[in-house]
Order: sequence, then C-alpha cells, then structure tokens
Amino acid sequence: RRRAHLDEVFGSTRVRRRSKDLNSSMRCGTANTTARASCRTLIDTTAARQAEERNRWKKELGDFLSKYRWSLYCTPTFKYPVTFEQAHGDVTAWVGKFGSQAYAYVGYEVGPAGGRTHCHVLLGGLVGGIAAAKAGRLWRSGDIKTERYDPRLGACWYVAKFPEDGELIG
Repeated sequence: RRRAHLDEVFGSTRVRRRSKDLNSSMRCGTANTTARASCRTLIDTTAARQAEERNRWKKELGDFLSKYRWSLYCTPTFKYPVTFEQAHGDVTAWVGKFGSQAYAYVGYEVGPAGGRTHCHVLLGGLVGGIAAAKAGRLWRSGDIKTERYDPRLGACWYVAKFPEDGELIG
C-alpha cells in the first residue's frame, strides 16, 4: 500500500521500469559504456530527488503537527495481526472515547520484526488529567505505551516518518 502511494505521488513506477530496461540492455551488451554511465546518473539523480522530496514532505508534516496542542504521545499495538482498516477502526473508536473535543494524528507502521501493524499517536483535546490517566485503560486491542507530550522530544516529526500512512482524526 505504501509503495503504491509513493508510486502515485512520485512516479516511481517509471523510474523502476526505466531502470529495469537499462539493466537488461546492459546485460545484453547493447548499451555502450558512456550510455550506461549517463543512464545510471539519470536514475541516481531521480532517486535522490525523490528521497529529497519525501524528506521535505516529512519535515513539513512534522512542522504542521507541531502547531497543535498535544496532550499525549502513545504507541498502541495489537494483540493479533490486523489490516490497516482494522487498525484504523480500533484507533478511531479509541479516540472517540475521549469525547467530541478530542483529536489525534495517527501514523500507522508495519514493524520490521514480524511485519505487524502498530501506530504512533499524538492525542490532543483531552479535558483534564483524568482523560490522560485513563488513556491506557481505554485501549482494549493490545498493549499501549502512553507518555505526556513533550514538544522538545520531536514526536511530531517521528509520527510523520511515513506520511503516506498517517491521518488526522477528530
């Protein structure tokens, strides 16, 4: 899903296709040495430009999120493997338990060990300390780590590390 979105935004499909064509022509020996070097430069430049764009996108999203008044930074996990839609439903229901004034930014991530989905959540609009204290008890889908939001720790930019898989709720 993330790859499809990146392909849509950055046109990576064209780069991979062009790269594949160039690699096959180099294996067959049909491209001369100068052409191969210039083709590699084109591909490297395109990949570097795409990486630069993605990093700019992450930074701008982090800057945008830093304008909100967040109360908690949470990392909810799931007892069982879930789809993105299931994770979204569980997190949306959880944020809804804090009342209509609550809002959140959720960054969904598939972990490297076991490929299981988990989230990074910035939660705001909480009324009083009671809501913050009960955040962990309200999460019923697995384990959750909650901590008071501290803007000096950079959570806004951390949750933005996969901007194509994030959303505002509330």
